Amino acid sequence: MIALISYVLTGVAIGGFLVLVFQKIKNRIVSQKIRRILNFGEDDIVFVYQCKDFNENNKVITPDASKEDFIAMNNFLSALIKINWRRDVIVIDSEKFFNNMKMYENKNIILFGSRKVNIVTEIYEKFLENNNIEFYRTERIDKDRWRIIDGEGGIFPSETYSQIELYLKNGIPENQIGQMGLCDTGYITKFSNPLKSENKVMIIAGIRGIGTWGVAECIKKKYKEIYKILQDAKTEKKDFSIRIRILYHNYDISNIIPTGKVFFIDKKQLKLIPYNDILNK
Repeated sequence: MIALISYVLTGVAIGGFLVLVFQKIKNRIVSQKIRRILNFGEDDIVFVYQCKDFNENNKVITPDASKEDFIAMNNFLSALIKINWRRDVIVIDSEKFFNNMKMYENKNIILFGSRKVNIVTEIYEKFLENNNIEFYRTERIDKDRWRIIDGEGGIFPSETYSQIELYLKNGIPENQIGQMGLCDTGYITKFSNPLKSENKVMIIAGIRGIGTWGVAECIKKKYKEIYKILQDAKTEKKDFSIRIRILYHNYDISNIIPTGKVFFIDKKQLKLIPYNDILNK
């Protein structure tokens, strides 16, 4: 009887050990794939989010961030935890970054929100444009509407504009639209920091707030698809611009789909251009 109990306990211990080993191997594979996608340098990371109507006369201590930006940053932090990121993560608004660029500009920089809302995104996207790089970015259609374009004439509008109009027309109250199905478009663009090439600049952006939220979630949940795209390309160019389709339902992201052509960015194509020259063009 004692021998049987000992046999059972040994089996349980071995089984538990094998489960632990399997989980460690699985975590290591996940970490390697996300590291391959991010490929950050060894410096700190700076999260830059949009500055919402903040001035010194406001009675708030810090500038507001949209809830979508907050969730997007939290999703990105989850991805960093998966790769056991050990350097600091600095979180600042776009106005503070813009006014103190010398302090932050040579680090790993993550920009949340398109040029529609984030002036720092506009600066770095103009840098890419001035270097004739093909990548996804936003473009204004009219006063209130934007779309995503690429470097080859592709145009990708957000379906949310027409969807919301239809819901309102059919009598859906505005405060209930979040329960309905919505679809936005976003993109990830990653390239070498022009001031320190081993570090990276990454743009996490959608046309609408739910797009930015979904794009950040894509890195955490759809890293396998992005990794496979990079692996299948068999290229040494580790930087890229990829378009993401985001489905939203019942106040949450319901699906995230990397789609369309991927543009690869070679750091050899990037030339340092003073920011003043960029802003004046």
